[in-house]
Amino acid sequence: MNPDAAHGVNDGGRFVSGTEVISVTVDDAGVCSLSYENPMQVGEVLEESAALLPFDEIAAIFEAVALLDIQPLEAAAAPEENILRVEEIRFGYMAVLQADGSYQYRPVWDFYGSYWPVYEGGAPAPDSLWEPVFTIDAVDGTVIDRWRGY
Repeated sequence: MNPDAAHGVNDGGRFVSGTEVISVTVDDAGVCSLSYENPMQVGEVLEESAALLPFDEIAAIFEAVALLDIQPLEAAAAPEENILRVEEIRFGYMAVLQADGSYQYRPVWDFYGSYWPVYEGGAPAPDSLWEPVFTIDAVDGTVIDRWRGY
């Protein structure tokens, strides 16, 4: 297995790039460690100062589509309901796979939290992972599947 695959996502068999990461650990004495993972070669700038959608439009897309994203969980185990809890919303960038196999950094809104099914007679049990549960392109409103990279 490609060791870099741990930093990316998978689209059903082939590696899809993760993001470049620089991690620095600092304590009272100074820098303890430094790591640089997933280096990327940056290409040309395609658009300067891209206009972002107003956040109220992003929120409307989330409200209309987010629960549909976890609906396939209902087919397997037929829970009474699925719960999606968003704890934080962050603006950032993501390397998005393009049709030609290249990547393009796109500004995105990530909705962080957890989701879980509630079964008959059972109390809700939140997923222990706190991760992006939904990602929306901040320029055009496209919903991005982080596991597939597009």
